[in-house]
Amino acid sequence: MQIADGKGTGKKAQVTSEYKIGADAVVKRATAHVSLEYGDAYTIMGEAAEANATQQILYIQNQDPDKLLVVETIDLECVDLAASAAATVYMDVVFDLLWTADGTAVTAVNLNRTSTLLPLIAAYDTDPTLGAGAVTGPIIKWLPESADPVPQRYELFGSVILGYDDAITVRLISTGATGTGKALVTFYMLEPLE
Repeated sequence: MQIADGKGTGKKAQVTSEYKIGADAVVKRATAHVSLEYGDAYTIMGEAAEANATQQILYIQNQDPDKLLVVETIDLECVDLAASAAATVYMDVVFDLLWTADGTAVTAVNLNRTSTLLPLIAAYDTDPTLGAGAVTGPIIKWLPESADPVPQRYELFGSVILGYDDAITVRLISTGATGTGKALVTFYMLEPLE
């Protein structure tokens, strides 16, 4: 059995013995698709030195009223972490904090070198001051197991979505520790479905 395309081109789709349309497909990550087709996929990196408190490693806010910011992966790393036995040390990722001052502005890198697009975001590292308020999360919490732990990758597959003015923050939280926390976020910008 075959199904005609209905436009008079003579092209036909094959129907299997299980009454399904036969097809060939290419499977790739959404980030790769958006990068290739639209040139709108990025990475951004941030870091902050630990100072026995909560340090904001990377803050990202979507400032595009027409596009969603979709997070694909978050990589977390601690370098030269020195903590006392009684210290609490972890990294987490939370929503809903808002930038108020300080920090160092960081720029996303477009993954498609033929594209000149840049995302409409605000992004800071080096412990920016974030406004107080209700924190939603954490959506990720990582407890490093040693002074130089293996970096951790969190595959989110586009499940973290930031609308206009929404923000995500990667933090290093500790009591009695020194070292540097680093984060690398891979994301893409996408017009919402209507």
